[in-house]
Amino acid sequence: MVDEIGWYRNRSGGGSGHKGPSTLVAGPVRRLAADMTDASNPPESLFDQIGGQDAIDEMVDQFYERVLADPELSPFFASADRTRLIRMQQEFFGAALGGPTGYSGTSLRDAHAGRGIGAADLARFTGHLLDTLQQRGFSGDAADQVVSRIAMAGDDIVGGGGEDG
Repeated sequence: MVDEIGWYRNRSGGGSGHKGPSTLVAGPVRRLAADMTDASNPPESLFDQIGGQDAIDEMVDQFYERVLADPELSPFFASADRTRLIRMQQEFFGAALGGPTGYSGTSLRDAHAGRGIGAADLARFTGHLLDTLQQRGFSGDAADQVVSRIAMAGDDIVGGGGEDG
């Protein structure tokens, strides 16, 4: 199931192996938003929970090793400048997880327009993110929160305004 709030990989349906598209389901974004409204006990930002920008930079490097090795996803990045791609993703992840630096790249809708990215592609992508987080010791709610926060951009990625998505 996909809704307007976010996307994430259904871990219970596919295990950690990504042999095919993962099921898309609504993420725990509503719970995260509710947790974030408790002013008496403000939660540590996801940015801080993950270990700050250095940890995010390492995580993005590991994540993109997986993504670029995936034969179904790597064609989307064939013409990309890898150094710039990684730098922009590190910036995006840092900003999306509550870090102090904003994202200065092209809008996600514009960056993904016309690339033909579908829901199954986004599911594979987020599945690799979840696996990377688990490899780095994040699981359960912490991993779900990170994946959900990043996946909130799913509509801009899949519905990027081009003919093919």
